[in-house]
Amino acid sequence: MTGQPAIKALIIYGLCIPLALFIGFQISDLAWATKESLRIMGAIFAVLLIPVMLKWHRPILYFCINASIVVFLLPGSPKLGLVMVAISLMFSILHRIMQPRATFLHAPELTRPVLAVVAVLVMTAMLRGGVGFNAFGGGTVGGSRYAMLLMGVLSFFAMTAEQIPAHKRNLYIGLFFLSGVTMLVGDFFSLMDPGGYLKYIYLFFPLYSVAATPEFSVGVTRLFGFTGMAVSIYHYLIGRYGIRGILLESRRWLQFLFIATIVITFLGGFRSVLIHISLLFLVMFCLEKLYRTRVVVPLALGGLLAITVVIIFLPKMPFVFQRSLAFLPVKIDPVAQMDADSSSEWRLQMWKAVWPDVPKYLLLGKGLSFPEADFLAITDRSIQRSPDQWLWAVITGDYHNGPLSMLLTFGIWGFAAFTWLQLAGLRAMIRNFRYGDPSLRIINGFLLTQFITHMIVFWFVAGCMYSDAVIFASLLGFSVSLNGGIARQSVQAAQPVKTAAPKPVPQRQNLPLRPGMAGAAPSVKAG
Repeated sequence: MTGQPAIKALIIYGLCIPLALFIGFQISDLAWATKESLRIMGAIFAVLLIPVMLKWHRPILYFCINASIVVFLLPGSPKLGLVMVAISLMFSILHRIMQPRATFLHAPELTRPVLAVVAVLVMTAMLRGGVGFNAFGGGTVGGSRYAMLLMGVLSFFAMTAEQIPAHKRNLYIGLFFLSGVTMLVGDFFSLMDPGGYLKYIYLFFPLYSVAATPEFSVGVTRLFGFTGMAVSIYHYLIGRYGIRGILLESRRWLQFLFIATIVITFLGGFRSVLIHISLLFLVMFCLEKLYRTRVVVPLALGGLLAITVVIIFLPKMPFVFQRSLAFLPVKIDPVAQMDADSSSEWRLQMWKAVWPDVPKYLLLGKGLSFPEADFLAITDRSIQRSPDQWLWAVITGDYHNGPLSMLLTFGIWGFAAFTWLQLAGLRAMIRNFRYGDPSLRIINGFLLTQFITHMIVFWFVAGCMYSDAVIFASLLGFSVSLNGGIARQSVQAAQPVKTAAPKPVPQRQNLPLRPGMAGAAPSVKAG
């Protein structure tokens, strides 16, 4: 009788040898590198990766959710994080079906608003003529945005399928935050070899900057990838160690790295990024109550010194540094000021132009799909030379404004559902910070800080519902999976302990003792 190891070996050889022959035949052909053949090989590798995904799909999901990697073989080149949301959620549901005892984490306060957002998305798409996957032969464009929003919201369920084990918390924190370092890959290789074989790396890692163009100049070209990398490290340092651990503990390398990440964020020239990291620092500083410690005085003096140096030397600093600080009332280079003002001006013009359309789409939003003719108009360079340079943003629904992106795209129902999700998420974050495990206080405080900061930026600086949904949903999913749900205030902590009043001790009176009483001397009869 054939043993079980021999059967396993036979199955492995029976699968691997035909696949090796097929892949070798594809590679030997000179015209093998077509999109169809690459998709076939990609499907083969995906099948071979099923055992890996079954065992490690959760840590892979946490890494990919913020990673800047795209799957160029799929229609629309979606982000790998959104693909992993679908894969991980599918495996979690199958695991739940096969083992009924394995249930998703219980968080009904967040489940209801998440499902409300999904319902508004589906209904708007159905009433506006469908999703619009042009890659599958449709006449409209914008299906990838629906998929981005849907997978972004469903990332909450994918991440809350199981609780993160206590001994793996630091690993998952690193996977979740440090995966954003991948934004650097495209820009970095474009600096090394703009036109060589390394260009194929851009198929997996998008090129965010224009570093590969001949007009590239250090200090002038906005390096978006470097900014994304620095922000990811900045998030990890605060989430892992907290402001208290960075400033008060004797770790010089940690303090140096923290300051270096702040400086690198200026390379992108984003004013919103500087506002984001500043708010993040201030909110976390207050949550940790560091204003009661000895660090306040040196930090205030150092801040004043840094502001003074920046004001003095700002006109001589690189272009990207000046553009990042253009929102402050300081004197900068006229070119940098003009570039920043033009960016703000076209946004204000766009908001002024689309605001009258809000009542039109109040009951039924316009959705995320749009005709193919509008897409061709976007790709035409003539729109860039027109007076209304913001038309591309209106067509694609990228209004750079959170409230407008909700009202115009999904109407009052989308506005209500997404606002409900944010408020319910804020309440859940506060509970986990107050009543959660004390060992998770730093990361719970940072997740609450990041959630508050993203809400402020979304409502008052620059926001987009379909792209920011994955940020809010993943932060909530990460918090719930870390804490095993939403923490509750214990009954003992909620109710003050009532101590019984001591019984009054009767005072002893000096009365004459009679025979027979306790403490009286026994009487002696005369004989």
